[in-house]
Amino acid sequence: DYIVGQAAKDFTRHPDYSKRTVASIKRQLGGVDSIEVEINGRKKKLRPEDIAGHIIKYILDKTELRLKKKITKCIITHPARFFQNLINALKEAFINYGIEPDNLKLLSESTAAAFDYIINRQEGPLEYTILVYDCGGSTTDITLLEVKDTEENVIPRRIKPKVLGVDGRIFGGDDITNR
Repeated sequence: DYIVGQAAKDFTRHPDYSKRTVASIKRQLGGVDSIEVEINGRKKKLRPEDIAGHIIKYILDKTELRLKKKITKCIITHPARFFQNLINALKEAFINYGIEPDNLKLLSESTAAAFDYIINRQEGPLEYTILVYDCGGSTTDITLLEVKDTEENVIPRRIKPKVLGVDGRIFGGDDITNR
């Protein structure tokens, strides 16, 4: 059994359980070989990708139960400044769950937010620029998108993204919380 999210965070407040809890695993992807955790009173080393895979499995299992159907395709968002090895580690976690590589699409979190704005935009000029500021749990990202719509009130056909970012290993939401 796994506890994920706020329940897991609350779990860490009990001193006996803090060694059995992993926090902010996204920061560890692609960076360390293993993390030592205590499971049933025994120390065990797990790869960050495997821990992320357990979290993904938990979330997808809950989602499939609610939707009453199997999830076979995913769009994965990641911090804008994730290096390729981090993106590959995140992708590996989904593949380990059983999602086929061809059914995975990767997109930076702030670019996904910008696309949501573009898709839901009702009116305005055909050419515009969007700036998205995302202070997430482990990174602070900025995405700048120049958008050129081909027709008014039609989902943009040509989008020219320009992504800028700040290295989340230096500053992110966890850093604010922990100060």
